[in-house]
Amino acid sequence: MDLGGSSALGPHLARPGNRFCPAFLAAGIITRPIAPSSRTEPRAQAGRQPSGLGSADLWVVPNASGPNAHKTIDSLAVAYGAAARAGGIELVPGYVSR
Repeated sequence: MDLGGSSALGPHLARPGNRFCPAFLAAGIITRPIAPSSRTEPRAQAGRQPSGLGSADLWVVPNASGPNAHKTIDSLAVAYGAAARAGGIELVPGYVSR
């Protein structure tokens, strides 16, 4: 599969030192190395995506890792709760996720 550069993978997967691209290449998932200089900003925005995956809705939620520490627990809870509700998960009443 030729992903056409790191813009298909997003900037986090194609940054120098990331091991995803070399592993994808070694596995035969991509056909050529992807240079970090070819990266672009991701196009997806948080929330429900306009195009699904097959018949399923597709959601992008914030990453809760340390580098994304500017997101608060409450803002993460709201984002995760919205995706969970859309997926049919019944949430426990009285929590932040509205």
